[in-house]
Amino acid sequence: MVALRARVAERVAEHLDRLTASAPPVDLHAELSLPLPFEVLCDLLGVAEYDRFMAMLAGSGRLDESEEVAVGAQELFAYLGELVTTKRREPDEHLISALREAEIDDGTVCELISTISFSYLVTPTNLSAGIALFASHPEQRERVVRDPGLLETAVEEVLRLSKVDESFQPRYAGEDIEIGGIVIKAGDLVLCGHYSP
Repeated sequence: MVALRARVAERVAEHLDRLTASAPPVDLHAELSLPLPFEVLCDLLGVAEYDRFMAMLAGSGRLDESEEVAVGAQELFAYLGELVTTKRREPDEHLISALREAEIDDGTVCELISTISFSYLVTPTNLSAGIALFASHPEQRERVVRDPGLLETAVEEVLRLSKVDESFQPRYAGEDIEIGGIVIKAGDLVLCGHYSP
C-alpha cells in the first residue's frame, strides 16, 4: 500500500478535478465514494479493466439464486483464472503476483481475490460517512487541516462511526472480563455501540 500512495493521490486528484469541473449538484457517493476505493483495489490487485471487473462482481454478488447470478459467478471466476495465469507467466509488483509467488494454488488465489474484491461494496459507505461527518462537523475538519498529525486518529474515528450495521451484530465474551467496574461473564452477549464517545 505504501508503494501505491502516489497512485492513490493521483486518483483522488483526478476524481476531485472532475467533481469541481461538474455543474452542481454533484453526487459525491456515485462520483467519488464508489469508484475511488474500487480503482485503488484494482491497482493493488493488478486488475486493469476496472469497469468490466466491477460489472462482473456486481452481477455475481446479488443475493438471489437466479441462473443469471450463477452465470455471472462463472464468468467472474473464469476472468480471475485467466488473470492469475497471466500473472504466473508475467509476474509484476501487484498482489495477485505476490500470491502466486507464495505458491498458493490458482483456485485459492481466485477465491482470495473475489473475497477481497467484494469488500469494495462496504468501503464506499465508510468514505461517504467520512465526508458526511466532516461536513457536519467543520470544526473537526479544520483541526485535521491545521494539524495533519491528527489524520490517522480521524480516519479511525470515521471507520468506527460508519459501522452502524455492526452495532447490531451479536458478539459473545470468550472469557470473564471487567470493564469500568462491570463484569462481563464468558458467554454473555455483547453489542458494541460504535456511536459511543
